[in-house]
Amino acid sequence: MQSLRLVRLGLDVCERGFLLLANVILITMLAINTLNITSRAVFDISLVWVFPWTAFLFVWLTFVTFFVIYRRARDITVDFVVARLGRRLRKAVQLVVSLVTVFVMVVILAEMDRIFASQVGEIEIVGLERYTLSIPLFASCALILINTIVDTIWSVVGTAPKAADTQGT
Repeated sequence: MQSLRLVRLGLDVCERGFLLLANVILITMLAINTLNITSRAVFDISLVWVFPWTAFLFVWLTFVTFFVIYRRARDITVDFVVARLGRRLRKAVQLVVSLVTVFVMVVILAEMDRIFASQVGEIEIVGLERYTLSIPLFASCALILINTIVDTIWSVVGTAPKAADTQGT
């Protein structure tokens, strides 16, 4: 169980790192768009590089926050039926949900090579290869997979709270 605690601590660090990265991306998007709006208003010059970078950063922001939202249990769930089930049935449903989550993450990660191979070419103006758009998706999926496995083990053993329950938010 000590190794699971260490994995959970590693996931905590990753969560904070992804949250920090998401905030940096959001501030960057705000700054470059403010710069573009100001440049257009004051100098009548549009910065053509702002939109492609904003689009690139938005994709990264979405995929980076994918893990944070899942980890903090801030995603949308419809659990009014499950909440009314008995304790054993509720645990069974949670186990099925965990297994489905693991399956979906494994499928996405199994397709990583094919997806990277199909995303060829450079993103105009940004200058990065297209596959770089998918990097945070696969990082989030790998972390969600690890998190789900750890939470499932804890749930079966029945001794530790879910990661979202240990957060202060």
